[in-house]
Amino acid sequence: MLDALGDLGVRRLEWVLLTPHHREQVQGYRKLLPWKAQVAAPERERALLERPASFRKMRPRLSDAFTVHGASYVRPPIEPVTVDRGFQRMDTFTWGGQEFWCLETAGNSPGGMSYLLKTEDGWIAFSGGIMVAGARMRNWFDSEWDYGFGKGIFALTESASLLESFQPVLLLPSHGNTIREPLAELREYQRKLRDLAKVYPHGYAIATFADADRDTVSRPSAVPHLWQTTPHLFKFKGPNFSPNTIFLLADSGRALMIDCGLDRGTLIPLSAPNGMNSVLLWLQPHPALRTGAPLPNGKDGHCF
Repeated sequence: MLDALGDLGVRRLEWVLLTPHHREQVQGYRKLLPWKAQVAAPERERALLERPASFRKMRPRLSDAFTVHGASYVRPPIEPVTVDRGFQRMDTFTWGGQEFWCLETAGNSPGGMSYLLKTEDGWIAFSGGIMVAGARMRNWFDSEWDYGFGKGIFALTESASLLESFQPVLLLPSHGNTIREPLAELREYQRKLRDLAKVYPHGYAIATFADADRDTVSRPSAVPHLWQTTPHLFKFKGPNFSPNTIFLLADSGRALMIDCGLDRGTLIPLSAPNGMNSVLLWLQPHPALRTGAPLPNGKDGHCF
């Protein structure tokens, strides 16, 4: 984009306004330096831009900011970007006699922002990554904030609704084509997001009937408190207790134990005479899950 400014007759660049912090949008920052332009960005994303290495860790933890079970949902730049002005959630920016409304429109990023300009024809929205042409999400993973409970999707829907309230005549997203019928697409987008939200958050009523609804299929097995879903598929289940741990049992009695973040006491019953003969693989995909428990029966096991 900077290379094309000369062809457009632009000789001076004074400000660059960032929408989300995403790496692919600011990776040309070094090329911007000779222009001596100032950078404005959402204040909530200042740290992501100015201290990117703080959010890229070889060994992530559950307590890290902007992570969900060790997986980060932010994408900071490779090198720091100096922010000369940080916009608050509802702010204004005046340049060349034009006043922009600066409005936080989160969902595609935690503190992403849209900039709205009132013209004679109506509002023009520089909308960041909220929506791309065709009433579509740019991607899913930027909005996965809470391990499948839909927080990012709810934020996206609110942001799309806010933009719709301006009745914009033009929507200019960070990626893809200009959206020339933004009202129709924003409404269709919200409909899609609401449909997604009906089935996305684990498929059951969060914080209300979740414990009653999340599993009505499994039945008690021969091992106390180990439940059977199919002839070869087992899981744990109890009052307010439904961990992700599953067991795939072979006819030989050997089992594949997957996603085990359980404590020693929970696993001991599996070593009972009517339990599993041995566990071939004990897969723990999350770095935070460390049980300290031995493999059932204490033999024939490999932990990854």
